[in-house]
Amino acid sequence: MQSIRKKSFAAEQLRQRQKKNPVTITVIVVAIVIALGAVGYALFVRFGQKEEPIEVVAPDVEEPKYIAVLPFRDLSPEKNLEYLGDGLAEMIILSLSSYNYEKLRVIASTSSSEYKGREKAISDLRKNLNVDWVLEGTVFKEANWIRVTAQLIRVEDETHIWQDMYEYNLNSVRAIQDTISLDVLKEMKFTLMGDEERAIAKKYTDDPDAYNLYLQGLYHIYQRK
Repeated sequence: MQSIRKKSFAAEQLRQRQKKNPVTITVIVVAIVIALGAVGYALFVRFGQKEEPIEVVAPDVEEPKYIAVLPFRDLSPEKNLEYLGDGLAEMIILSLSSYNYEKLRVIASTSSSEYKGREKAISDLRKNLNVDWVLEGTVFKEANWIRVTAQLIRVEDETHIWQDMYEYNLNSVRAIQDTISLDVLKEMKFTLMGDEERAIAKKYTDDPDAYNLYLQGLYHIYQRK
């Protein structure tokens, strides 16, 4: 009986304390609710909201330029230098093609030679081949000298932005293509590294007769096509 009375007394004391401190219990409950709310809000912010997609801006990539090299016109009185004009254009095409392909694209001679001698070659090239530049010129022989003129045309407005004249002895005609190719690249504002310049000026022969025969061979090959 005494044990039962002790338990009843303890329970009565607990009820009395709860009656005396209702504010404390309420504060604890409110604090727990606030804490749970804060945790819930944090989880909502972290996982509930959709993340805005990140816009990726592609870097500016400069488009390559396109150039067409037309056969150089024969201005000699005998009209016996057509092979030189055609062959010189072909060799300049090969030289320019050695430059950085990502920056400069050279139209093949099989396409550009179709515009040889056309009065409206520039406008036709712009329309049909969509080129940015055209290189054209002339060849002329006087005694033992070869005179070559070259001019670079901006197709967009058909403006002659550069032209020059070169005179070479027949024994050094091989150097013409290198000089013209390097001058054209510089006029087009391309920067030449050492390896690129050496590739453009690469020599396959130092024999002027062999080089001359090679140009004649190129001419007859393309005449058959």
